[in-house]
Amino acid sequence: MIPANEPQGRPWTISWCIAVGVGLVCTRVLLLVVLARWTGGVEFTGDVATHWSLVSNPAQLVVGHTERFGQYPPLLPFLEAAIAAPASWFLPRFHALRVTYILYEGLASFFLCLAFRALGARGISRLAVLGLLLALWPMGWMTSTVMAQDESIATCWLMLVYWLLATGRARAALLACSLGVVAAKVLLVLPLLALLGLLPGLRVRERLLLGLGPATAVHGAVVLASMARGAPLPMAGFIPRPDFGVNFWSLVMFRGGLPPTLAATVSALFAGTMLGYLLRLASRVPGTSRVGPGKDRGVRWQAGVTAASFLWSFALFYHVNPEYYLLPFYCLALAGWDLVPRSGIALASVTPWLVNLVFGATHLAGSGRVAHWPDVARSALSAVATAGGVLHPASVLINSVVTLWLAVAATRRLSRSSGRAACI
Repeated sequence: MIPANEPQGRPWTISWCIAVGVGLVCTRVLLLVVLARWTGGVEFTGDVATHWSLVSNPAQLVVGHTERFGQYPPLLPFLEAAIAAPASWFLPRFHALRVTYILYEGLASFFLCLAFRALGARGISRLAVLGLLLALWPMGWMTSTVMAQDESIATCWLMLVYWLLATGRARAALLACSLGVVAAKVLLVLPLLALLGLLPGLRVRERLLLGLGPATAVHGAVVLASMARGAPLPMAGFIPRPDFGVNFWSLVMFRGGLPPTLAATVSALFAGTMLGYLLRLASRVPGTSRVGPGKDRGVRWQAGVTAASFLWSFALFYHVNPEYYLLPFYCLALAGWDLVPRSGIALASVTPWLVNLVFGATHLAGSGRVAHWPDVARSALSAVATAGGVLHPASVLINSVVTLWLAVAATRRLSRSSGRAACI
């Protein structure tokens, strides 16, 4: 656990927070150099081509071109292009997009440290432990550096929200979270719901205007633009492939034959019911939601509720990818490791990507995209692909159990909290 208030030691400074962010970026860049040398700079994930299409025309979603990429937040391409476009002038595409996500991950760690600083964190040793954990976290370097996934942008945005909360700017945090839904990741609707339901001292008009206004306005504009073009509405008809999910629904759909449309409906009911119960449970715990400079209980309570919301969604909703887990892990770092078993955090840092490893191995083993890989790596890939019929369902079930375990543990811990919010 990284305590918000250390009884001894110097208070954290902005320079220390910058050092954590820079240190994380440096470790990721070193890994990227090794990865590029290992793969010969040949791309092995199809998502990169998709995001380069967004970077090449960042305004396409805003003006209604939703035929191919309508599932993405309409402002996300602008955040990617802000770094990836100029980076591509000097770097190969293999590097440029990964550098973009690495920099956003570095910013996420920086904002996390700023939030701790605003809550009165002390002690250089605590900062060093936090920085080392973030640098070595498999979920971090797999998401941003190896697989080039945009969830580091959403994590950065979410940590910005909690830094605003920690500095007492609750209205700004609510506004930022609403913008994050349309700029970073639709999943940020979960912390937005927690803020809307649990932040005290805001009138209903303020909650609606700040919390729902920005997201509604942007999505409304995209809907009107897509209707004018005759394009499909955002998210309409988006049913992802069932075989690359990391929870039990992927097995039920892919191996059990359940139609994805039915799985989407049923799983949404399960997840929505559990999230409603969680927010209702959290609202009954007195004295935990107050936020402001130095009021660590309220901020850490919000982060804990959000982490539990993410975990329940990943346990119950039908479409879950491994990179999504980066979001609850940063929330758990802020809420306090004692919110859930540390062994569960260690397992969940690895098990989602193990599922993806087996899935990817079965598709890459026979492709030409690994021709430049070392013999040892290609042999290992082939071995995993050969055993994929057993390894894939086993890894999916293990990850499902671990995720459900963490969700239940977080909910029980939050429900037992008193007004002192001792656990977080």
